[in-house]
Amino acid sequence: MAYRAGRRFPQKIDEVTVNENMPWRHKHRQALITNYGKAPYFEACFSDIEGILENSWSQLTELNVKTVEAILNQLGIKTSRKHAGEWQLDQNPTGRLVDICLKSGADTYLSGAGGQNYLDLDQFETEGISVIFQDFEHPQYTQQFGDFEPFMSTLDLLFNCGTESLNVIRKGR
Repeated sequence: MAYRAGRRFPQKIDEVTVNENMPWRHKHRQALITNYGKAPYFEACFSDIEGILENSWSQLTELNVKTVEAILNQLGIKTSRKHAGEWQLDQNPTGRLVDICLKSGADTYLSGAGGQNYLDLDQFETEGISVIFQDFEHPQYTQQFGDFEPFMSTLDLLFNCGTESLNVIRKGR
């Protein structure tokens, strides 16, 4: 694992450090090459990921942000992003989400289906924020091994579909 052993719960993600004493880079690189090395778009997409794996990271959030940026770049998504760590936010889980919506100017929050089990919807309603629960249908695409296996990763999509990946995602809407 990339994070430091002995993680404290409920430790904030921006407090989690990367364990540089573990060979996680090599393991991830080899797993990607082994599983996707012959995928149609592996060569075209792997260089960004390999660049991330070659860097040294002290904080897990830094690694996560660079990974998300690389994936967005590969998908051609150019929307602006903010890091929630830049804001003072309510420490209550639902209050934190409401604060993020307010500070980013959102009037709608898209939640995973499981959010129905734990979100305090009254807090959103009080602030005039609509909540929509996902009803996700996984878009299918050609994978290199047999029948379609859903819920793999965005890297699976990129390595198998390349520049068509964003169109696959949009088709699934």
